[in-house]
Amino acid sequence: MRTYIAEHEKDNGIYVLSLAMPGVAKENIKIDVEDVFLVIRVSGNNPFNVQPFYFTYLSQIDEKRAEAELKDGVLKLTLPLKSKKSIAIK
Repeated sequence: MRTYIAEHEKDNGIYVLSLAMPGVAKENIKIDVEDVFLVIRVSGNNPFNVQPFYFTYLSQIDEKRAEAELKDGVLKLTLPLKSKKSIAIK
């Protein structure tokens, strides 16, 4: 069993999550939103027997603006944070 090599950083209200996935085609990667998790699964040709990856910051993430790109064996997710809202007291 092999797991991802993952890195994440937060910069200017955006999480950037990078996962090493050498040899995996983008057609075999599925990214789902499940409750408070962002779940990444690999199917089909899975040369390293990669297991599902769970990212738990989803309650803060604006999933409508989230983006994913697979380039040179690295899956890069750009996950903008939701803007904070305040409630005025009358």
